[in-house]
Amino acid sequence: MLQSVGGSPKYFSHRTIFNAFKRSLSNAKENLIDAESRKIEKTLLYMEQCIAEENEQNGNLLNFKTVCNREDKLKGIHMNLVKMSYMLKNMRINEQKWLAIYKQISGLHPLDEGLLRGKANKRVSKMEKMDQEKDNFASEKLPPNRAVHDKFSREYNLLNLTACYVFLFKVSMSHLMNCLWLYRTSNYLLILNCCAEFFHFFFNLHRRKGIQKLNFIYLHSGSHNYAENVKNLKSKSNQVIRCGENSTIAYHYEELYNLKYHQIVTCKINLMTRVLENLNYGLLDGVQLAQLANFFCFVTKCGVVSEKGVHHFLSYCWEVAKKEASPSDEVVPKEEMLPNGVLFSQLVNTMYYSKIVHSELASLLASSFRRVSLDSPHLCRRGLFDSCLKLLTLVKLTDQNMHLYAYCKHHILRGDPEDPTYASNVCNFLFVSSIVGLFNPPLMKFYVNFLKKKKDKATFKNSTRHKIYYTLLGWDIVLNRFIKRVTEERRETIDLAILNFESKSVHYLFSNKVLYDFSDLSHQINYLTLFFKNKIMLKKEGKNYYLSQTVIFHMLKKHYGNAIYEYVTNEKIPLDVYVNLRTNDQQKNVAIEFNGRTHYVLVLSKGGDSTDAVHYTMRQNCNTKYKMWILSNLNFYTISVSYYFWNGLHECQKERHLLHAMRHL
Repeated sequence: MLQSVGGSPKYFSHRTIFNAFKRSLSNAKENLIDAESRKIEKTLLYMEQCIAEENEQNGNLLNFKTVCNREDKLKGIHMNLVKMSYMLKNMRINEQKWLAIYKQISGLHPLDEGLLRGKANKRVSKMEKMDQEKDNFASEKLPPNRAVHDKFSREYNLLNLTACYVFLFKVSMSHLMNCLWLYRTSNYLLILNCCAEFFHFFFNLHRRKGIQKLNFIYLHSGSHNYAENVKNLKSKSNQVIRCGENSTIAYHYEELYNLKYHQIVTCKINLMTRVLENLNYGLLDGVQLAQLANFFCFVTKCGVVSEKGVHHFLSYCWEVAKKEASPSDEVVPKEEMLPNGVLFSQLVNTMYYSKIVHSELASLLASSFRRVSLDSPHLCRRGLFDSCLKLLTLVKLTDQNMHLYAYCKHHILRGDPEDPTYASNVCNFLFVSSIVGLFNPPLMKFYVNFLKKKKDKATFKNSTRHKIYYTLLGWDIVLNRFIKRVTEERRETIDLAILNFESKSVHYLFSNKVLYDFSDLSHQINYLTLFFKNKIMLKKEGKNYYLSQTVIFHMLKKHYGNAIYEYVTNEKIPLDVYVNLRTNDQQKNVAIEFNGRTHYVLVLSKGGDSTDAVHYTMRQNCNTKYKMWILSNLNFYTISVSYYFWNGLHECQKERHLLHAMRHL
């Protein structure tokens, strides 16, 4: 490798570069261990202070000494974690001190001993044998607390770092649960933030490259009709694991129980659920409401969705908005019509990632942009553009909400091409426009020119390449199967085509002048579609945890021998199950898709009856509708199996339902 130093080239060998990288990695590991060690020692010091202040109830708990082992830091950390575990298990303190200890323990980030030791494991094992021989030789001279230490370690199986961390988190949360009713609103928010911090650590840990992706965890609520998917958990050996009354995790997250630290995250989930049940929204002030909004936004984005908690939070925000609203929209100042930018973003993100939409609140957020000038500085903020784009996928597409599309379009057309985020913004906007059914030929001409300039120069992420390809594929269908049917005189004056994916009807808005060349645009889109089709790579799953898809496949395989699991079409569209059906000298391509919870948006709306009850509607999200529409235009017969319908069937009914659907295609 060549590097210019002082005008003259200097060469570095691959070994030199590798050694430099190795030293850098080693230093990073050392820094990680040192930082964790300091946090543990700080927590131990605080616990010792608590014990000293209430010494009458905590006799003999200060006999342990904090270990500082410079030769083997991980061993020193292990010894201190055992000490902390012993103190935590036996100490007696008041609820505020339990809360403070819980906060400090929640700040710990469990270390992976095997990963940190690496190839040094063999050397460490030899050292451990030598240490054991020394320990046996000097066992008679050890202080009494060492015997207690060893006994406690064996009794609670605290033989490694992972076991110690799990024990600490579980015990601290158990103590907190016992005195939860004594805490105030500010304490509840502190507990929730600590839960959010661990969820962030846990999901980042299990979303690393090369690790099986963990999907969103939806927590059920037995009090609502959208929770019919709650069943008994089943282990890999098909043994039924009985869920307790307080269990909040639905049956189809079995993969969670195979992951590291799952014991901690399940306890955190139960603690979070208990806190949200105890939280009195009427006692929240403005600052606390903002903190709660930040919590729900952060946690749902991490991947944990409390359906009941999100429902109550959104409903409360709607009630607050109604109380603060002016009786007349005409007298609302322009600057007050736009909600606080941060709160706006948090509410939209909470609904977007949780797939739970409060229809009245979403409409209020959408209407807040109606009178804002296109030249408003608010529209220049990227965060607001992202929120607007997400909101466009959540609201029902009507004349009242088209201004959201106009704002996003304005942001793109006036954007700075030199901005590092500009390319991804353009691709995201055109993709979202397509999946909601808005096809603007003049804007597509702009997009085609943009892609022609960028396709060989820019390095798009794989996810962005997918969005580009599926946008172009949808446009190819729209041009050649819909717009092509319009008379030649009016075809090139179409300013906007609004497509209803379910009814497959199209509403056109025309201009009084020619806006584009239909033949040229069709040719360019076809060329770019083929170009990006060859660029995208579909990741092959090493292991599939989704039980329902495999069950459906095996049921169909018994009757249709050519059924294929996780099939990819020629257009690079992944299918759960594909069957080439031959009946009466006819051949049909059948795509069977199992639509889980993330394929749907749960819409909450107040009824117009006297009870003013909340109505729940499960609606397919935009991505799923778009995919089904594309497949239907590629000569595929589609069977969509919704999770809530499937999980409501008895085992004997499921196979009959599939066969009935296949026969009536």
